[in-house]
Amino acid sequence: MAPALQTTPPQAAAVAFVAGVLAVTVFGVVVAGDSVERAALGSLGYAVGGAIGVYIAYAAPGIDL
Repeated sequence: MAPALQTTPPQAAAVAFVAGVLAVTVFGVVVAGDSVERAALGSLGYAVGGAIGVYIAYAAPGIDL
């Protein structure tokens, strides 16, 4: 892979966090009928957990992604 396209663990975690917040917020608004504020607050825990998991996966030694 080209060096310019390689992702560092913090970059991957940030992308996972943003994607998690957006996905769970949209789900909460569309499916559950929550307000945007309530859905966004509810999505933070899922997004943080996902970002931590992605960071650990990318930072694991011996794995060349």
